[in-house]
Amino acid sequence: MRRVFSLANIKTMNFNWSNVQITAVILLAIALGIYWIISFRNARRNEINEPRRIFAEALPLLQDAQISTGEATGVYKLEGTYQGRFFQFKVIVDNLTARKLPSLWLMVTRPSPQPVPQMIDLMARHRGHTAFSNFDLLQHRL
Repeated sequence: MRRVFSLANIKTMNFNWSNVQITAVILLAIALGIYWIISFRNARRNEINEPRRIFAEALPLLQDAQISTGEATGVYKLEGTYQGRFFQFKVIVDNLTARKLPSLWLMVTRPSPQPVPQMIDLMARHRGHTAFSNFDLLQHRL
C-alpha cells in the first residue's frame, strides 16, 4: 500500500519533537567538544613555538644557542655566544604597574669579570640607566 503525502496528512501526522531536541543537543555537544579539542591543540602548538618566534631574529646570530623556559609563565631565556662572548637574553613580563598594560621587557646579560666582588645590575632605558635588584635569582625566596 502506497501512502500519499499531502498537506492534510502532514497536519494529522504525530511527530515527536523530543527526539529531535535530544539529537540536536547531542550534536551540539559533539561540535563543541571538537571545537574545544582543536582550539586546545592550536593553543598548545602556539605555546611551544612562542620562544622560537620571540627570538627568531637573534637565533641565527648566536653560536650554540639554547632556548629554555623560565620559572614563570611567559618567561623565556636564550643563551649563546656571539663573537666569542657569552650572552643571555631573558624575556620578562611586567604587569605590576597599575597605570599601563602589561609590558614585555628584554634583559640582556653579558657576564664578565668586574673589579668588585658583587654583581651590578643595570637597566638601560631610553631616558637613562637605572640600577635594580636581581632578586629573582636569589637561592631563597620568602
